[in-house]
Amino acid sequence: MILFKVMVKRFLEQIQFLIMELLWKYQMSTQTVSLSTHKMQNGRREWSYLIPNLMKLKPSVAQEKVTMASRHFSDDKLEKKETIRKVSQYVVDIYDGRFCVKFDSDDGGTVLNVYLETEEPSQPLGGLLQDAFKHSKWHGWRYVVTKVPLGYIDAILEAPEPKDY
Repeated sequence: MILFKVMVKRFLEQIQFLIMELLWKYQMSTQTVSLSTHKMQNGRREWSYLIPNLMKLKPSVAQEKVTMASRHFSDDKLEKKETIRKVSQYVVDIYDGRFCVKFDSDDGGTVLNVYLETEEPSQPLGGLLQDAFKHSKWHGWRYVVTKVPLGYIDAILEAPEPKDY
């Protein structure tokens, strides 16, 4: 009988833990607040922030975390072809050299990449160009500007694929 009570007690503790974990995950998904996860204590996991503590967060803090976390992922995005066309029109008006606009990917996902051929790629962009590329998104897409040496776009980015491999 004692063994049965111990088993029931452990089972109820596991159920309670699972419910708390599900509530915590639900709270995180609805408010998208990034908090520390769990720690080991007495052989079982305990959440650092339980639901009562989550409810006590200031709305301004929660909103700041949401804003920073979803800055590049929350807006509506224009179609890729249309984005490339519009960004190319923009770059033509502000840059006299050779450039290429294409989508690439990095650890953060899909990124719009604006390649600019410059004589000195290691040097920062000057005045007008620096101001023209100061925003962090175009048409809902996160973007980067990549400065490349002269001839790079024709030789590497737009070179035909070799058929021998």
